[in-house]
Amino acid sequence: MPRFEGEPLETGGRFGGIPLEQMTPSMAAVIPRRRPGISAPEDDTALETFGQNVAEVGKGIIPGAIQLGGTALKGVGAGKVAIERYEFELADILRRVPTMTPEQLRQARSEARRKLGSVRGGFFDSALSEVMAGDDPEEVIRSNYPQTIGVEPPKVVESPIYKAGGAVGEFGRELFPAAPGYEESLGRQLGEGVGSMVGGALVSMVPGAGPVLAAATFSFAGSGEAVERAVQAGATEDQIIEAAQLGHIPGMTDSLPVEVLTGRIPL
Repeated sequence: MPRFEGEPLETGGRFGGIPLEQMTPSMAAVIPRRRPGISAPEDDTALETFGQNVAEVGKGIIPGAIQLGGTALKGVGAGKVAIERYEFELADILRRVPTMTPEQLRQARSEARRKLGSVRGGFFDSALSEVMAGDDPEEVIRSNYPQTIGVEPPKVVESPIYKAGGAVGEFGRELFPAAPGYEESLGRQLGEGVGSMVGGALVSMVPGAGPVLAAATFSFAGSGEAVERAVQAGATEDQIIEAAQLGHIPGMTDSLPVEVLTGRIPL
């Protein structure tokens, strides 16, 4: 019977469930020669990898749904910090009113309303008018923005909401952990992606506000993902805030498959 060319078989391995040391010479003669340390045929290895990937799809669905919520919380936390940091800028503007031109003051009013909305922007408008009328800037700041006095601007990763999002995501990952070596596998990513859609679909079914809540969830999740990437890349705080704001757009597009799935957008 012909033998296959290659390196001698290593001891301690198995073939077809039989330890190599227990094989007779005639049995060992038909085993393909392998590289040292590899004792199973490549077909068996490929089949095992495929099977584990299929298993990871199922295991990843629930964690994916949970992580959608955790990532969305990170986006919410980043948005809250963005507003809080901007209030530090507004306090600084109030201190600089005497040195600012009328055009700069007009732009400050407009920017505040754009970033904070008409209500909170109106608060700054009132504070600005008080300083322009001669009130002490520090007194006006103490009345309107006391949270900015004597402290540093907050950071996204230190936000309680952002940390809560991280805890939720970690809980999801640990609930049905991936097999060692399969944490970033195709099967795991596919399962978590399906889980994210399932989570969004469930949110969209909330009576009355479901579609709006689902869109908001995906929007903030997109923002949270952008923040995660920015943090991992070592971005500055301003860059992290910018990434969070830009992340809302792709997050909104993620809600489209859910709308199709639930029949709200016909194909």
